[in-house]
Amino acid sequence: MKSVLGPLLIPPMLLVAGEIIKCMNFYGLETPRAGLVCDWQNPHTYYLDTLVANMTINTIRLPFSYDYIKWGKLDIMDNFISDCEERNVQVILDYHRTWSSHQGPQPEEGITRQEFLKAWEFMVTKYAPSTNVIGVGIFNEYQGEDITYLVKMQNEVIQYIEKLFPKRFIYFVGCPKWGGDCSKMNLALYKGIPANRIFIEVHKYIFSGESNEEDWDKSMPRSIPPDRWFIGEVGWKNDVPIERLWAETFLAYLNKRNISNVCAWTIAHSGDTEGWWKDDCITFDYSKAALLNGFWDHSLKRTRESNFLANMSYIHYSRSLRATPL
Repeated sequence: MKSVLGPLLIPPMLLVAGEIIKCMNFYGLETPRAGLVCDWQNPHTYYLDTLVANMTINTIRLPFSYDYIKWGKLDIMDNFISDCEERNVQVILDYHRTWSSHQGPQPEEGITRQEFLKAWEFMVTKYAPSTNVIGVGIFNEYQGEDITYLVKMQNEVIQYIEKLFPKRFIYFVGCPKWGGDCSKMNLALYKGIPANRIFIEVHKYIFSGESNEEDWDKSMPRSIPPDRWFIGEVGWKNDVPIERLWAETFLAYLNKRNISNVCAWTIAHSGDTEGWWKDDCITFDYSKAALLNGFWDHSLKRTRESNFLANMSYIHYSRSLRATPL
């Protein structure tokens, strides 16, 4: 339900003990059509209900464009976020690109930094009262390699939003080279905000880098704790054996690294990865879902066991303190 008290100090759903981000990208609003994918076949609630029932999705990454804001017709986004809230699904707002027609190299492609900040001001002001809107995906995929530019831009957005809504949102900060190379990223680069409100967001596909453990170790440094990673986009063509094998290998690698927070790309009609529905928007790919479900089941069991052991250690420690004579 909507908050009548204004934005919450702590987002209510994310970072609950024993939970992980089980996420799906739901694209379409960032395109010239400005409509959710497959809405010509079924209402978006059909796809939400299927994802919740068959994959226990708890998060949607929702791409939009500067054009979408400028056009001023946000009723589809309003209804979608409200329907997510009814299903206890949280939402990450993803500034996917500036122009609806193409993915630009950086946010200031044809607009100023101030216009970019004002776009974010509009979005967070509009959706702060929606308690399931928990995340700010600052900019989808920076195509360049200038880490200094990228971090300065991200910090500027974070501080701008924090002045408007302190402690309200969690921030997802992308990496250089189309979001695929996080080798120079570090949580300490983000000043004045605790690390538990920052996720380093990386995107991985079979065509991202060398696609082997050595490359993944380099582009996803182990100096960043496992729970601070967010795989903001990952996808594969399930009927192509080499891509299915890549997905199995990458998910096994994530499990070995204890990285659990994953957002799949995308519902349907992706030329790069196909979708979780076939292009008829009717046929759900249960085999593809089973692979990701298996990964999440393993991750969730590991996370809950880890939290249980931590809690037991704390209980034993507390009891030992009480038992110590003065």
